[in-house]
Amino acid sequence: MNLNEATKIHADILAFIESYRLKDAFDSLKSWAASLQNWIAAEKISELETNYKYMIHYLVEGNKDPEQQKIYQRLVRDIYLLADDLLEQWQTRNSSSVFFERVRMANVRQPLSIEEYQDIIIRQIDTFSVIGLLPDEDERQTRTRQNTVKQEHTIQDLFNAVFSSSRTNEEQVKAYREFLGHTGIPVPVKCMLISALTMNVLQRFD
Repeated sequence: MNLNEATKIHADILAFIESYRLKDAFDSLKSWAASLQNWIAAEKISELETNYKYMIHYLVEGNKDPEQQKIYQRLVRDIYLLADDLLEQWQTRNSSSVFFERVRMANVRQPLSIEEYQDIIIRQIDTFSVIGLLPDEDERQTRTRQNTVKQEHTIQDLFNAVFSSSRTNEEQVKAYREFLGHTGIPVPVKCMLISALTMNVLQRFD
């Protein structure tokens, strides 16, 4: 399977959803998940399909549920997300784009949380204050350069981690807000985080 074929499968699934052909959408999702050997997705698809069959059964029986529309909307949302997840899995394995190269690199590293990056950056900023108290000028300059390089590496790692991160959840949104609201984080670093988030969103909605 090449990129065009994977993209077409994804587009077909979206078209099935938009034309209310959920059975066809489920069939395509099951086949795709099996080809990717994504058994977690396959189990989720089976669960959603079962829920869909129950919903159809209740409709045929004439049962009315005041929450029916909300249930259907959640079902459709989950199908959309599964289609996106399977396309992303294929691209993560096969795409040569910068984004997915970064994703593959991130997957082989021990990830740090936003809170951990925040703590590291704050410590590095505090280190500059301590270095400024050193009596020897040469030592101050040497240690300042060393700490500057460390901080640049940390910020670059943070950018790559955010840029290549998976779909954001509520916990991550809270962490981002705390990072951006922290008075000890320099404005340029906050701007960098916003840039990385923007690029991640653009990649996902391209």
